[in-house]
Amino acid sequence: MRMTIDLHDSEAQHFYEALLPEIASVPYKKTRSHISINGDRVRIEVAGTDIAALRGTFNSYLNWIKAIDDNLRLSRP
Repeated sequence: MRMTIDLHDSEAQHFYEALLPEIASVPYKKTRSHISINGDRVRIEVAGTDIAALRGTFNSYLNWIKAIDDNLRLSRP
């Protein structure tokens, strides 16, 4: 099973740089994740065989994306 998050934002580089360490150090053993950037698009791909683990990993990434977005909004004029 696979789930993909596609994030389109003019500040994609900031999202990518903030998410990269999180994805590199994810403690989940039942899922695998990959992050890539292409212009203003960040893609996170999550794969696994356990639906509960896949959902948990996916939700973690969504929470990190929201936290990054909140911080970027605070720093914008």
